[in-house]
Amino acid sequence: MLFNAKYTSVILFLLLLVIAPANGIRLSISSGNDGSDAVSLGKDLKLDDSTSFSGNTLLAEGAVLDTWSASGNSRNAIDSRLSSGDNAVDISLISTGPMSTSSSGIASAGVVASGLNSQADGDSAQLQLCTESAGNNQYVTAGYEGGDIHGDALNARVNMAAAGSSSISGDLQVMGVNGLEGGLYGNMAMVLDGLYAKPDGDLGTFGVAAMNVNKGRGSDVSSATVNPGTYNNYNDPNAYVLAGWKWDKDPKIQFYVRSDSYLKGEKLTATQVASVVSSAAEAWDGATSQELFNDKVLVSSARAADKLDGYNVHAFKYISSGALAYSRTYYFTSKYVDGYHQAAESDVVYNTKYSWTTDISNSKLYPVTNTFNLQTVAEHELGHTCGLGDTYLDSIYKYDLAQIMGYYNDANDLDNNKGVDLGAGDIAGIQKLYGE
Repeated sequence: MLFNAKYTSVILFLLLLVIAPANGIRLSISSGNDGSDAVSLGKDLKLDDSTSFSGNTLLAEGAVLDTWSASGNSRNAIDSRLSSGDNAVDISLISTGPMSTSSSGIASAGVVASGLNSQADGDSAQLQLCTESAGNNQYVTAGYEGGDIHGDALNARVNMAAAGSSSISGDLQVMGVNGLEGGLYGNMAMVLDGLYAKPDGDLGTFGVAAMNVNKGRGSDVSSATVNPGTYNNYNDPNAYVLAGWKWDKDPKIQFYVRSDSYLKGEKLTATQVASVVSSAAEAWDGATSQELFNDKVLVSSARAADKLDGYNVHAFKYISSGALAYSRTYYFTSKYVDGYHQAAESDVVYNTKYSWTTDISNSKLYPVTNTFNLQTVAEHELGHTCGLGDTYLDSIYKYDLAQIMGYYNDANDLDNNKGVDLGAGDIAGIQKLYGE
């Protein structure tokens, strides 16, 4: 369908769509020539028969404005892209379970911006927003996976703009954690990786990635050798994932433990927590020739996690959802180390909804008790700090239970010495980044 009028209003859908989950609708509209004034709109919809979708599009010379909304209770996938010359907006949502979403996007020769208001719960959900321009790009991905969710597991009100300067702002809650704490401006990116405890005792995952200016590079997954479909302690040295960032040579990262009422409520002292974080850091430090972490972890009541302030902080907070713990790592999109984005800061948060212990013999997997071994979780989150991704999200390496970057398995004691051990894949991954 071709529209050449200087101003055209197109009503895309204003009715209840009743289609089978396996079916879909694809729509494409364009206007103008192939030059800078060309505008286009594309939609790819795969909707459950319980889902309603409505949308409105305005095409003008060199500009396109698009709004749409959808709501449903089962499996849905929506992808919407609009563009004007080099400026483009891409918004997609995949959900299994109840969701409600409204979106707006505008692209013209001078501006590109997008907004999304979305709520989802159920088994899983993932949303992606992208704005692209000749000089600035923004990307946001957020989601969770694992099921047994009740209430708003994902609640997003996000705005992005790429005209003149880059900005990502709004409120993006995933499992009760704000994924855009303080927003994101300039040449900076942030990745949040988290675990949450489900009522049946298993763990699910949630996360947020936000980036200004450039897409990430340096991401890599090593070749697979474990047996798919069967969980075991394979301890495969190939079982690691590189997240795309690393620290400059011998960074000697200084960590702080925040001493406050949340920590004291866990019946732990700041000294105990600092000792455990130090041991977790030393496990990674000892696997490479570089000095990744400062030997001493400091205690402070003034340092806070979850904000880009130049301090790397481990803190306890109460999160009403099932979030167990998460790391929030910031890195530069305009500075690189050996082809990877240069890391700038990394904070770790532990949820006081659960109990934490520094004594491995006292930790019990939820729901037998809700007491987790602090060092096991700290080592996992520090792997993210270093630049390693989750192996339990990989289709093959999720079956290797030996890796600290895999599923939580209490102490992760591989040699029966009552300590927390890195797996062979963990060690190979950290040495890939920082050397033997």
